[in-house]
Amino acid sequence: MTLINQIKIIDFLNKLDLNFNKSGDIYLIGETSAVFEGWQPWADELQFSAKIDEQHLSTFNHSLMEVQKELGFEVLQESLAEVIPLPENFEARRIPVNPISLKNNNLRFYHFDPYSVAFRFIA
Repeated sequence: MTLINQIKIIDFLNKLDLNFNKSGDIYLIGETSAVFEGWQPWADELQFSAKIDEQHLSTFNHSLMEVQKELGFEVLQESLAEVIPLPENFEARRIPVNPISLKNNNLRFYHFDPYSVAFRFIA
């Protein structure tokens, strides 16, 4: 098992943005957000959700596989909507990721709505 630290998350996000080279929204989830922000040193896995235009999903999935292979660890992409019913306006509560360490050109990075993430653990 590979422990995921802040450097690995930053590297993953930058490489995914560079490899995919199209617009979309990436949402960090749970412990991944905590590690990225420096609130804890590591997580067991890198968890995220993606909102990508349907026409680019195949390219995104290919880019994701390439980046995982290059970095040598797997990530967990999940849709919280498949796990819990998302409340109205959940996207309005997303929190932009601090861009200091990111070289994003196309993808936009956020922390997923913390209330929905907390509800996921309760449900």
